[in-house]
Amino acid sequence: MGSEMCIRDRYDTRGNKVATLLNDNLSKGNYNINWTASNHPSGLYFLRLECENYNKTNKMLLLK
Repeated sequence: MGSEMCIRDRYDTRGNKVATLLNDNLSKGNYNINWTASNHPSGLYFLRLECENYNKTNKMLLLK
């Protein structure tokens, strides 16, 4: 089973990248990625997962 390059970024509502959580070659499967958000304010963030054959964007609400 091959692997493909995947990048997981977080963006604020203005489109600014606030964190890159993953930039690695991954095999198919399930993964958990933790984000320490202590330096970021509460608000809406967008999670972007980009792989060679797959792209997806999710919304996340951070409440402190």
